[in-house]
Amino acid sequence: MPRPSLSRPLRAALVLAFLATFAALSVLSLARKSITTDEVPHIAAGYSCLKTGSFRINPEHPPLSKSLAGLALLFLD
Repeated sequence: MPRPSLSRPLRAALVLAFLATFAALSVLSLARKSITTDEVPHIAAGYSCLKTGSFRINPEHPPLSKSLAGLALLFLD
């Protein structure tokens, strides 16, 4: 049984509609799901952990999550 296919303009319109919906939802969620107040110190503490091996900047939490957050900064050196 042959599968019905969509015309090329209809497929393009559907793709554009999905992309527009994605963009709108992304922009609208910025206010609710933006960076929190404790993420910036975790990134700095993770970078310091990886660079110096010292956990003194933020010793309250386990170093794995902070180290993963600071890992991207090592590539900027």
